[in-house]
Amino acid sequence: MHGFLEKFFAQEEFSSAQFPALIINGPIASGKTHLLNIFAQKSGARFLQLNSEIILQEDHFYIFENIDQIKDEELLFHLINKAFVAKSYLIFSSTEKPQFKLKDLQSRIKNIVNIEIENLQPSSIEMLLVNRFGRKQLNISSRITNFIATTIARDYSRINQAVELIEKFCFDYKKSPTLKEVGELLLLRS
Repeated sequence: MHGFLEKFFAQEEFSSAQFPALIINGPIASGKTHLLNIFAQKSGARFLQLNSEIILQEDHFYIFENIDQIKDEELLFHLINKAFVAKSYLIFSSTEKPQFKLKDLQSRIKNIVNIEIENLQPSSIEMLLVNRFGRKQLNISSRITNFIATTIARDYSRINQAVELIEKFCFDYKKSPTLKEVGELLLLRS
């Protein structure tokens, strides 16, 4: 997916764009926002909230999160049309493939490239753990993150649960857990 996003954000002229819009589908806490933030910083893309006052500029990238939760289908439909007229790139995130009642909108969505966040591999889980621990300012050794990544179920909710358990442990005991303590924490929650 990273390579696909690099290609998307490398597009320079809308008139010759291979794909002017993109939808990223993935479960909650799967890293969609984190990835989009990285690319937004590199490309100058802007995160926006859906409203009728949006002004789009030619050859700019605009990110809209959680389109599967948007209730105003007409407004979303008009945004997509507005972007194509303005020659602006759109990228959407969604927890599941978006389905809409408005037929014109559903038709537009079907014509937008959809990419799914792939099943997690241990190396991806380890990167996710390092990121989550870093955000929480927890000093967890690479040995422990590697252990968790290779033993935990490849499920985002289980990974988040493990991070929360370790954060609670660090807070309660005012120290980082040992490998044995992490194993016991995760075993108790299996």
